[in-house]
Amino acid sequence: LRGTRKLFWYLSMTRIWPFLLSGLAMIFLYLTHAADSIYFFWSYFTAVIATSVFGFWIWNRHSMTVLKVRFSRSTTLKYLKQSAPMMLSSSMFLLMSWTDTFMLGLFEDTTQVGYYHVAVKVSNMVAIVLYGINGIAAPKMAASWGIRDNKTLSRVISGAATLSFALSVPIVLGIIFFRSQLLELFGEGMETAAIALVFLSLGQFINGSCGSVMNILQMTNHQSYGQNILISAGAINIILNYSLIPSYGIEGAALATGISTAYWNIMSVIVVRWKIGYWSLPFVSGVTGVKQMLKGKS
Repeated sequence: LRGTRKLFWYLSMTRIWPFLLSGLAMIFLYLTHAADSIYFFWSYFTAVIATSVFGFWIWNRHSMTVLKVRFSRSTTLKYLKQSAPMMLSSSMFLLMSWTDTFMLGLFEDTTQVGYYHVAVKVSNMVAIVLYGINGIAAPKMAASWGIRDNKTLSRVISGAATLSFALSVPIVLGIIFFRSQLLELFGEGMETAAIALVFLSLGQFINGSCGSVMNILQMTNHQSYGQNILISAGAINIILNYSLIPSYGIEGAALATGISTAYWNIMSVIVVRWKIGYWSLPFVSGVTGVKQMLKGKS
């Protein structure tokens, strides 16, 4: 759906329906005073399965593809070679998102882990902007690269970074200035994670300010570079967490995550400039890039 520019359905399936359906189910459970937490798990699980089935039906309807089971060794190896770095990159993203929490659990008690986990979730509000922009920008990058339309590609790259930066600024400032009040919404004592929230939010802000760098590498057939960057970032994340958590607790974990996030984004910006020839930075192409990215056609 994303590759064929059915962006409404893509964003609906990935960012709206699983959470909307599970949210409605959890409200029902709350109103009926369900006490067993397993019911909440099944609510989310069922929502994801229902979204997957509906998404498959929508894709099949739009693509009009007749599914046939075929096997070609050469074709299979070709696709595996192309997609394996993407799979590894996604795995590294997942690993990095949990490394700090796991390692914090080794050195701190469960209360500190709980405080930190809330700070991580709040800081992810900064990344929501980039998630949405990626859904719009990635197909345009792939299309522009495919037809060697370098002018459009450069504008879309810069436009994604510009728009992400501009929309992220008020969110990150709001989180930093009202960090204690935001954390207090989640319960007493949560303000303990206020400094950690600042480090995590700044890391996410750098992520947004660098634009869709990982998508750029993947959409332009440079996914192996993205894979290597994320592997090194994962190693840095583990080393920093191991070094900082014993002395600084949740602030150390947040600083480790913020530094490793900034590292892989900055390295990706450098590689994009090196391999593709354009800077994935805000305002390089002015507002023209934003207009180009938001156009219906590349």
